[in-house]
Amino acid sequence: MPAPPKADQSPLHRPRPRTPALRASPSVYTRRARGVLLLHNAPGLGPPNCAESDSAVLDQVEHVRAALCELGEPHRILSVRTLADVSRVLSHAREDVVFNLVEALADPATVPLVPALCVWHGKACTGGTAWALQLTQHKQLTKQLLAATGLPVPPGVVVPPGAPVPARSLPPGQLIVKPLATDASEGISAASVCTGYGPRLRRAVRQIHQHFTQPALIESFFGTRELQAALLEVAGAPRVLTIAEIDFSAFPPHKPRIVDYAAKWLPHTFEYQFTPRVIPAPLTPRLRAQVARAAITAWRVTGCHDYARVDFRMDAHGRFVILEVNVNPDIAPEAGYVAALAAARVSFPRFVQIVLANARQRIRS
Repeated sequence: MPAPPKADQSPLHRPRPRTPALRASPSVYTRRARGVLLLHNAPGLGPPNCAESDSAVLDQVEHVRAALCELGEPHRILSVRTLADVSRVLSHAREDVVFNLVEALADPATVPLVPALCVWHGKACTGGTAWALQLTQHKQLTKQLLAATGLPVPPGVVVPPGAPVPARSLPPGQLIVKPLATDASEGISAASVCTGYGPRLRRAVRQIHQHFTQPALIESFFGTRELQAALLEVAGAPRVLTIAEIDFSAFPPHKPRIVDYAAKWLPHTFEYQFTPRVIPAPLTPRLRAQVARAAITAWRVTGCHDYARVDFRMDAHGRFVILEVNVNPDIAPEAGYVAALAAARVSFPRFVQIVLANARQRIRS
């Protein structure tokens, strides 16, 4: 495998002038201000029993804030609770670009609309469009679109709240139950993995209905390996930064090899402590190229912008399926996407600089 390009050989690593840190304050703005509005949701608006993932947005805010200071970008940080808050903030904002870290609102269905409001108010917006966020929030619709373009996805069925599990429509073999429209592994645990129709499956579906008040997705539980492809848009085109693999080698045979809620958010648990990332994933060049091509196709089909992560499951024969497309993935310091940036030798301030440049270019075109 060829060595990665040196810092002066790639636009990813273009040297930038050193500028002093600039703290946000009203005095730095003029009538034609060029600044960043770092917009995020107030904690406490996410699903119940998911306080850890809900509050993690503040880690992302601080990480981006530090990068903006290093870049010398004038900025303000504001939190919102409703879509009306977003519109009110934007109507008075003089910044030219919004760094969108809104992951939850009082009405969850309105979260994907934030980028559309930014465009309406004449602001550039980082990350996914309203369409991309709305699509990828619905796991089954996303899979149907990916499958229609020839990408491999696990079969599954959706069970609305109050509806019985359609036993005859279930895929064969092991199954996994998850909320239809959440991310961050919310609602997923070892109890989510079931073998065929039975009390365990019905109980898992019922818990999704009760705790998340949304449909449950029952999916074929494919393979034993989990891959994550991190993508970054540079000069108008997506690039795969790296492909990581979750190492489940410490898991006993009876334990499902999944990245569940505990593995992402609960440091005291076995799942968290024994799911390290391997970067790059140990793949043959041929498999690496296949996964990268599938990730880029998934990016384009779902309308991603700036940065995204595509998650895969793979079996022992090298066959893989796409689990989901993560638009605006977690960019807190410990997150997988930031680990991918480091592996690709892209500093976090450089990442923020690229994302802001992308957004500004879109609003001008």
